[in-house]
Amino acid sequence: MGKTLQVINTTLKGNKTIQLQDTDVSKVGLPKVRLNPTVGIIEIASGCMSECTFCQTKLSKGDLQSYRIGDIVRQVKTEIADGCKEVWLTSTDNGCYGFDIGTDLPELVNTVSEIPSDFRIRVGMMNPMYMPRIRDGLLKSFENDKVYKFLHVPVQAGSDKVLHDMKRGHTSETFRDVSKRFREKFGDFTISTDIIVGFPTETDEDFAETVELLKETKPEVVNLSKYSARPGTDAAEWDQVDVATVKQRSKKIFDLTNHISYENNKEWIGWSGNVLFDELTDDGIKGRNFAYKPIFVRDEVKIGQSHAVKITKATNHSL
Repeated sequence: MGKTLQVINTTLKGNKTIQLQDTDVSKVGLPKVRLNPTVGIIEIASGCMSECTFCQTKLSKGDLQSYRIGDIVRQVKTEIADGCKEVWLTSTDNGCYGFDIGTDLPELVNTVSEIPSDFRIRVGMMNPMYMPRIRDGLLKSFENDKVYKFLHVPVQAGSDKVLHDMKRGHTSETFRDVSKRFREKFGDFTISTDIIVGFPTETDEDFAETVELLKETKPEVVNLSKYSARPGTDAAEWDQVDVATVKQRSKKIFDLTNHISYENNKEWIGWSGNVLFDELTDDGIKGRNFAYKPIFVRDEVKIGQSHAVKITKATNHSL
């Protein structure tokens, strides 16, 4: 317990301490409790390469440590053999996967896609700063029918000045480029992003640029957060935006993204196609189509089954 408290205290102060020596042992292949029998969640790396001024993840998880493709493939095969119909490739930042071991995310996706079984692949979050390096390869990887036409690319802000202060390593144009290229190639494609409102250096003009970016790119999913100071991070030491302003900006983004989501979803009414039902919710069983759109049906279906459906109604967040 003493060492645990020591690690917590040093992390909160922004320092790193190691009580277990670093090894090359990965988390791939460790025993797990699977909460959803249809979905296998596979961690492909630990840590990241970023130095964001608002985030504590680097303080706790350290530098990037990618797991070997062969180990990941063996874990995917194990998940499929256990009955999973969907695998999630996840990490702190998928965008820099493999940079430390001489490979990259497109190569991993290609290799996993070659496994001769009937399953779907969801590629997890990747920071925009690495997209120029892997974009063309990823566009090619996503041609495989096993890969959901879905990207989670957290832009965080539409102002390049704020992005610089956040040390995000990308500009708003990087996000525009990714959204445009994947939609131009695949047509129906789901873009998910994250937005932080009220970052300490965000002015009214900076916030207006975020609003314009969302109106222009129209992401299907926006994970909205109000900035909160994290102990040990650089931004926690800066002057903070007043609470009332943050609340007002959050409300504006919330209303805007709900409108965008609803308009996007209405375009799917009348679509027919195959859906894999992969989650049990309070509203019933939810499935996903090729673009990872959340779909509910009135009929009785079981988790893990695929069915042909026709979309008859759209809401802000589902079909």
